[in-house]
Amino acid sequence: ILVAEGRKMKISDFGLSRDVYEEDSYVKRSK
Repeated sequence: ILVAEGRKMKISDFGLSRDVYEEDSYVKRSK
């Protein structure tokens, strides 16, 4: 169970980091 939860947390963290990175790139391009 702990391993499964750890994988879900890593996946969600990676997805969140990717969203933030794409958002930051979009802001830089619009400026």
